Amino acid sequence: MHLTPWVFCDANCAKDLPNHRSTSGYVFMLAGGPMTWKSKKQASVALSTTEAKYYVVGIACQEAIWLKQLCQELGMKLDEPINMYTDNMGAVALSDNPVFHNQSKHIDIKWHFI
Repeated sequence: MHLTPWVFCDANCAKDLPNHRSTSGYVFMLAGGPMTWKSKKQASVALSTTEAKYYVVGIACQEAIWLKQLCQELGMKLDEPINMYTDNMGAVALSDNPVFHNQSKHIDIKWHFI
């Protein structure tokens, strides 16, 4: 069986007014339907929309590794890498180019896992 999963990631920046935390969410799609998903309030306060969305991409990245291993254990051959989609160009630039990490020293190292 040949399949290619993909994931949509998003976060709302500081919409929880009492403590200003963002809510992260992602959904992994496989064969046209949702396979796994998560929505959770972030543990720390993000200083920007880019940071809030970068966090959720990092969480989804970890889930993608687990999902890839699960698919392989089930005998599914993944044709391509898992594509990740987010609507923030700053988060995409930060994940693509480590040069930007100097401008994001306040972001915990575990989020640079991407």
